Amino acid sequence: MYKINYDNGNPCSIQKDETMSIPICLDNMDFVAFLEWNAEQKIPLDYKTPIEIEPPEPPETLEEQITRIATKVAKEEH
Repeated sequence: MYKINYDNGNPCSIQKDETMSIPICLDNMDFVAFLEWNAEQKIPLDYKTPIEIEPPEPPETLEEQITRIATKVAKEEH
């Protein structure tokens, strides 16, 4: 089973198994074999379209952590 690997949201290779990653390159015989396999699928893999990546939430600052913990402690005391 194949899956698409992405680098910063852009398709960069095709993962064939745990040890084999195929570059998206027509000069690569394994990629050509993937294209043939993909063309036969009922729903082909989209190996051309980038995906949108959501940037991670920034970590809490030390001040935000202290405020959050102090608020929680104050609520537990009441």
